[in-house]
Order: sequence, then structure tokens, then C-alpha cells
Amino acid sequence: MLLALGCNDGTVCVWPITEDRKLNPPMRLICKSRRIQSVAFDRHSESLFAAYNEGTVVAWDLTTSSPRVIFEQDSRLRTLALSPSDQILAFSGAHGIQILDAKSGNLSKELVGGRSYDSLVFLDQRTMISSGGECLIRIWDLEHDRLRCTLSGHSGAVRYLRVSKDGETVVSGSLDGSIRVWRAPR
Repeated sequence: MLLALGCNDGTVCVWPITEDRKLNPPMRLICKSRRIQSVAFDRHSESLFAAYNEGTVVAWDLTTSSPRVIFEQDSRLRTLALSPSDQILAFSGAHGIQILDAKSGNLSKELVGGRSYDSLVFLDQRTMISSGGECLIRIWDLEHDRLRCTLSGHSGAVRYLRVSKDGETVVSGSLDGSIRVWRAPR
């Protein structure tokens, strides 16, 4: 198991966690001198994706510690998420939510709706969930490039989203101090 932390100086620290839950010294990955906004592992922990504040997405090969810039834009990024199949990479920034092919870095689509996105998670290959400063959770249909529905109930910005391993439950955390548990929309 691995734990990763993106730092303000552009370093990503990756700690291997032993079976007895002890942390070994971290591997330090250095690519840029800009702040890292978000990181995500692939499902086999062989690659790590990092979204840099200035608009760059970097894919790290963890077996060689080699970085590869897969996307660049002129505006700031906020968060990123990798699909369960490791094929789709989504990130948010000034242009809304953008969807890339995770291997090639080719931009495949942009999702429009809402003003800010602080958290992105995939429910499955076809469904992504986003949240942000508008106190809403948005469910996106990636096959048809449209907003499927919204969930409301928080009175503050929704900053955190997680999906259960079985994909049946979504948990959201808000700046209003609440945590909500939702049945995953299908």
C-alpha cells in the first residue's frame, strides 16, 4: 500500500506502508517548483498523477520515478480523479471539468455546469461525481456528456467526496460541519 502527499514546493512524497502499518522513508518525486493541488494513484499503484497549481498534469511512473507531462493549460487546476479502469482522468479548473485519456493526455470532453469544483470521484466508468462551493453534489453521465442529477442537503461548500468500495454509497463532507451519506444514484 502507498500513501502520497503533494507539497507546496512541487514535491510529491510517496510512502510505502508495511503490513504492520509502519511508514517507510518516502520516495520524493520532484518535477516542478509549483504547488501541487491533487494526486491520484492508478489501481495497481504503478503510476501517480499530479495536478499542479499552474495548470499542468504530470504522470509519474513509480517504478522508475520518471515524470511525463500529459496536459498543460494556462489556468490553475483544483483537483483530479482517475477512473476505476485507469483510462479516464478528470480534473477541474477555470474551464470546468475536463476529461482526458489518461495514457495519451488527449482532451476528450469538457463538462459544463456549476462554478467551482473542489472534489471529483468516479462512481464507475460512465459516472462521475463532483462537488464544490455551491453546496451541491453533481452526478455526471460521461457517456452522454450531461449532468444526470444533483444532490442537495449541505448548507456550506462540499469539499470532500468518497465512494464506497462496492460503489453503492457516496459520502460527502461540507464546510457546514456535516457529513452526509447517500445511496449512489444509478
